[in-house]
Amino acid sequence: EAVVAEQQRGAEAQQAGARVRTLPPPGTHEGASVGGLPSTREGGRMGGSSSVHERADAGGSPGMREARSPLGTLDSNSPRSARPAAAELELEAKRTSHPHERESMHEQAQAVEAAVVQATAMAEESRAQVAEAGAPATDAEAAQLTPELVRVLMAFRQYCEMRRQAKAKRGARQSWPINVQRTRMCESVLEAFNELAGKTKPTVVANLFAPTVVTFVGEPGVDQGGLTAEMYSVFWREVVRPEAGLFEQAAEDGGVLPRADANPAQLAQLHALGLVVVKCLLDDQCA
Repeated sequence: EAVVAEQQRGAEAQQAGARVRTLPPPGTHEGASVGGLPSTREGGRMGGSSSVHERADAGGSPGMREARSPLGTLDSNSPRSARPAAAELELEAKRTSHPHERESMHEQAQAVEAAVVQATAMAEESRAQVAEAGAPATDAEAAQLTPELVRVLMAFRQYCEMRRQAKAKRGARQSWPINVQRTRMCESVLEAFNELAGKTKPTVVANLFAPTVVTFVGEPGVDQGGLTAEMYSVFWREVVRPEAGLFEQAAEDGGVLPRADANPAQLAQLHALGLVVVKCLLDDQCA
């Protein structure tokens, strides 16, 4: 039993190291969804689903089977092979002229490289432990990623994909205009976001990531960020008041909670309020 346990741990570490290769850098593929794992079609090099797989490298152990997981199928003996992803990120960083984008891509490349180093160390340590037990692991299908590592890799992969999509649309995307009235701030903001919620998902995502341009009806002024900050500040101060009809006082800590007896119209407004929260964060107006 001890030998079997050591084999399992060794195989897990080897598989974890190899799966780092499944992280696609920005610009590697198209047609991915922001909310889930991107589907990969670029020559089957990076695994985006359990149906995508490639055989072990020529330098791998003879007889090594193909391993499948939610993150794709790759050679489970070569954690260092993820380094091309880091190199590609560095190359992309050199090509971009935007300082912020270049710094972000450089940080992503460093994160991939650090993950490769960690996975390599884990794999080497596990191989040594398995060798001591005298029973080398040869079945890659028995290896399973831990749930924690799966979540980390999925989150990092989605982050890279979101950065890629944002960069691709940066030059062509338009701003998102919103007209609000001071005398009915909550209503006008929620109406605008409720209208946005009724659009298709790609349109909603594009507008959420687009810069917000606020116009106060009947007032002169060009929004350079100040009007947006003022809109959010006034809106959040007024929307939690009892007069707005969406929240009620929480007896425990003096905060507020959504109304338990909210009618369908109020529920629709609360749904739009969720989009306001997301837009506020993306506009960096969460202070």
